[in-house]
Amino acid sequence: MALTDAQKRKHDKEFEKYIRRTQDPTFNLSRKDALMYAGGMGVSDTWRGVKQMFHTVFDNEKKLEELRRQDKTLNAIFDNEEYGGAAMGAFMTASIIGDPAGLLVGFGTAKKAKNILDLAKYGAMAGGAFSGASYVSEDLPGLIADENSSNIVKRLEYVALGAGGGAALGSLEGKAAQVVARMGGKPLLY
Repeated sequence: MALTDAQKRKHDKEFEKYIRRTQDPTFNLSRKDALMYAGGMGVSDTWRGVKQMFHTVFDNEKKLEELRRQDKTLNAIFDNEEYGGAAMGAFMTASIIGDPAGLLVGFGTAKKAKNILDLAKYGAMAGGAFSGASYVSEDLPGLIADENSSNIVKRLEYVALGAGGGAALGSLEGKAAQVVARMGGKPLLY
């Protein structure tokens, strides 16, 4: 008895899911699907990090394994020669622009700052907080921590890097605002 077209498509999808789950997370993954996946992971980075911490504290290995599988897929996409760089760009753009946690802090602190030093401080606090809350790859080394370091050590490294990057970006934001204000003949904001 021959399979119908619908049955063949269903079989092919099930086979594809099986291969992705057991052998190659990027099996038959199109560039578009890879970029969409990376963008979605960027938007959900803080949420996935919070879930990772929660499930670690409450020792929920099943949920942690699902997060690891998602991270393995994301890293396999990043390693793809054809679209890995574009996927990293999609991830970073989505996490900067689309992660709700980062947006809330960014809009709130810019209004509170009185000078560029304040922007650097707020940037350091926000960068440290949200980098520390983001998902931490368990299998990959950091810049300082190796792949065998504990999740806490890796998370502390994320906090330090995020604070440094946030301070730098906060300062740049202030300088850019000054340049724009001067060009437009407006009073300086900071």
